[in-house]
Amino acid sequence: MAGDKNDDAPPRETYMPKPPSKEEVDQVSREQAMISDEWTGEPSAAEAPENEPPPRKKDEA
Repeated sequence: MAGDKNDDAPPRETYMPKPPSKEEVDQVSREQAMISDEWTGEPSAAEAPENEPPPRKKDEA
């Protein structure tokens, strides 16, 4: 059409990534299962007791 700026431009190539395969999803799930919070020195949320007061010192009664 007359007046269009892209009359002579080549068609644009687009990239559409493919979704991961079942094997790729399983691999990522296995790797994520190995991640832990042990390096922090704190218990994970699942292990931490809720609403429990901190332990008392020996000289407190």
